[in-house]
Amino acid sequence: DIIPLPQPPLTIPDSEELERELASVARHYDRIWLVHCRTFFSDPENQITQWLDGHLLPLERIYFPSYGSGVTVTAYLTDPPEKAAPPEGATPWARYDERLDLLHYTVEYLTADGHTASLRPDALVAGDQTEPAVPGGALLRVRLTWHVPDRLPPLKVSLRLIDEQGISWTQRDRRPLYYWPTDTWPVNTVMYHDADLRIPIGAPPGLYRLEMVLYHENDGRPLVARWPDGQESDAFPLGTVTIERTRESLWPVPEEMATEFVEGTVAHQPAPRFGALRLVGSRIGVGEMAPGQSTDMRLHWLADEDLAGEFTLAVNWVDSGGVVRHTATYPLAGPAKSTCTLAGGEPLTGMYRLTAPDDLPPDRYTLRISVHDDTAGAFMRVRYGLLPSMKRSATLGRVTLLEQ
Repeated sequence: DIIPLPQPPLTIPDSEELERELASVARHYDRIWLVHCRTFFSDPENQITQWLDGHLLPLERIYFPSYGSGVTVTAYLTDPPEKAAPPEGATPWARYDERLDLLHYTVEYLTADGHTASLRPDALVAGDQTEPAVPGGALLRVRLTWHVPDRLPPLKVSLRLIDEQGISWTQRDRRPLYYWPTDTWPVNTVMYHDADLRIPIGAPPGLYRLEMVLYHENDGRPLVARWPDGQESDAFPLGTVTIERTRESLWPVPEEMATEFVEGTVAHQPAPRFGALRLVGSRIGVGEMAPGQSTDMRLHWLADEDLAGEFTLAVNWVDSGGVVRHTATYPLAGPAKSTCTLAGGEPLTGMYRLTAPDDLPPDRYTLRISVHDDTAGAFMRVRYGLLPSMKRSATLGRVTLLEQ
């Protein structure tokens, strides 16, 4: 909802009326967002910001610069995240270094019609695939409830989405409460906060593991999570999430596709097309690799028309003399070989683990990719724009292979 000011524009608000109005708003909402811009007439003394800062907990404040007047957006939590101590005998999901207990968590997201879909923690941990599937592009919100039995150091929470290969598709790290660091949390209380993670647009449908890592803000050392049965791990498994195809409302046009060309990649203008598949973006994690070293390779595809079938991605390592010295293959759509079904205009994101071969000499290698149509039993021809081509591979990037 957008809450109008209690006074007409270009007037200084009456402080008492303003306080009553803001207090009323805070009672009816869990969060309030303040958009602050050019208030030298409507609120020259910043009474609104001062009242909100003094009575609510700021969660995040972002400044957007502009040639005219910059815009500041601040999110506030209206209900204090501090609660009374938990009842005696409450069994935590996990205990961290005897300093912090994870009492409870919930996972939810907004459906296409704006309703909240909740995923049960016990079902996620059990891998229950009857739980609602999460569409690509959706924002997962994880609400974490902690008991604080002892003083804490400054900590950060990291949420990660891991596929069946162990590749991290997306990750978000942040303080639990940015303006209330964990080293100032009161002892023997219950604290709660939200963490969120955006599912990548075009992520292939399938099962993914949602993990949480708690670590020291100063040096990145993880805290060890200990389960009631004695198991320990740096990463706490929040459960298995089923990802489904990206909603059509989130499909990007090619010009808006998230393209990340970095060192080691080649930008193609226009984008290469393998049949009905257009490569609109790519990213290789590093530009130099040692033999046996692995890095993540991300490819962004867009379907120009409806297609369905099984496809294999081939990556050729071509030496400086133009000789193919090694070929690696991957299922195009996800970690497991499966039918790739896309509608015209639908995006597909592929994450692949690129491993430098052990038996190749040091050199500057060109990575060339091909797409094999497993149904037709042939590699697809590559074209750029409307021009036909007899080629069946395109240059993705270059990697320098170092000495052993």
